[in-house]
Amino acid sequence: MNKTYERILEDIKAIRIYSTHCHHREDSFYSHMSLDKILSNSYVTFTQPLAARNHDERALFLERNRYNTYLLWLEKAIRELYDIPERITANNWDEISQKITSAYENNSERHLDILRNHCRYNRVVQDAFWKPGSDLGHPDLFAPAYRINMFTYALDENPHDHDNVCLYEQCSRKSPPGDLEEFIVWMEEQITKKVNSGCSALKSALAYGRDLHYQPQDRDHIAKLYRMDKRLLTGKDRHDFSDYVIDAACKIAAKLDIPFQHHTGLGAIDRTNAMQLRELIERNPDTKFVLFHGSYPWLEDVYALVHKYPNTYADLCWLPIISTSASQRMILELLEVGQTHRIHWGCDTWTSEESYGAVLAIEHALANVLSAQVDQGFYTHEDAVFIARRILRDNTKELYRI
Repeated sequence: MNKTYERILEDIKAIRIYSTHCHHREDSFYSHMSLDKILSNSYVTFTQPLAARNHDERALFLERNRYNTYLLWLEKAIRELYDIPERITANNWDEISQKITSAYENNSERHLDILRNHCRYNRVVQDAFWKPGSDLGHPDLFAPAYRINMFTYALDENPHDHDNVCLYEQCSRKSPPGDLEEFIVWMEEQITKKVNSGCSALKSALAYGRDLHYQPQDRDHIAKLYRMDKRLLTGKDRHDFSDYVIDAACKIAAKLDIPFQHHTGLGAIDRTNAMQLRELIERNPDTKFVLFHGSYPWLEDVYALVHKYPNTYADLCWLPIISTSASQRMILELLEVGQTHRIHWGCDTWTSEESYGAVLAIEHALANVLSAQVDQGFYTHEDAVFIARRILRDNTKELYRI
């Protein structure tokens, strides 16, 4: 890399970060840590489950995933965090794993130390999808998002979302509200309670279970569905109800003046690109829509939406470790067609090691894009550092008020 890249990267590494999105686990999860546990709880296994019980299986796993950016950045993080001079191989696998185990045995707060001191996080917007709204007992570090998927499953006989989170268990209610109006009022009460206790955003991950084309629904139609025998409801009926609930959640987010994060892109893949949200965005101009993951692989959707709608925000979370080159493309084009103050980033990871890998990825992507712009005379060095600070710190701090 050239000197401009190195200078900008050095300045980026001095920035304290506010991450928009994480799935960090409770303290108890980080006992008995190992290389296998880190890999099993990483995105590396999205395309191939980890079956590495012996030397040959480990060698094959590494061979197949070596150049995937999920593994590339996670490996870089592990090597730096545990002072590993060479790449991970089947031969040194157990030795590296033992280093990880020993580090956690010697420091019960290692997972938090990595986030604070290596990732340089001041605050993290935490999505504990298994316990919506939890700050994991560390409110100084985690500012929770409140995932609202479970409300959209209320017409199911056993209302669980795709992560098996039960609505009436999470919200401590023995029986459903009597009618639609009471249900929406109750949902707003639950959301307001969470916001008053520290939640900084709403979050929808419905793209894993349905499309993102939320159509306007007639209230009387939805009220009738709510009263029906659940055994008689069709898939379309439940889809219509989900549309209505998301629209209501948008209005609640606007009323409470908090951002509404939406998973876009990879997921169910059937109409989960960000452009499917266009009508919902138009119907709710006072709602702050945060478009997650760059809508990968449909990046252009985010450019268009951010360009047209001032209540939309582009979030690069996850993208630099899905595809680093795609994140670089997106950073540049968002700067060209959007506004610097509406670009955000979050790690979107389960373990501290992968979170640090995500930090390394966004640092590289930013330094690469910004140094090229400086060398070509479009930006000054001061411009580049200003942009990096906005994306990694100031924008998130201001939007989420954390």
